[in-house]
Amino acid sequence: MEKALCIMMEDYDEDDVQVKYVYERITSLKLVEDMIEEEQYIHFTSDGKEYEMNTFDIDWFRFVPVASDMVTYFKNNESYTCAWDAQGEIIKNDRKDRKYGYNYLPIKREL
Repeated sequence: MEKALCIMMEDYDEDDVQVKYVYERITSLKLVEDMIEEEQYIHFTSDGKEYEMNTFDIDWFRFVPVASDMVTYFKNNESYTCAWDAQGEIIKNDRKDRKYGYNYLPIKREL
């Protein structure tokens, strides 16, 4: 099953919507901890290009199936309140509350 990496950043755009990215065709994905600097990084390869992101800049991330509701939400830059299960499927949805963005189940930052 092909999966995608969905990343919700700490930053907000000009419309006050939290910045989100989705990366597909992942061929490598690692969570690396620098124990001296006490920082964590996500290292991954998408479409043949290598990326590195400090988790300090990331609110949360998930590695979910490409056909999941979460990937669609990210690609469409949606901003309604909802909750997802571990596979990125919506389990709770309130499209009326567009101001506050997303919600998700409290799951550790797992890949």
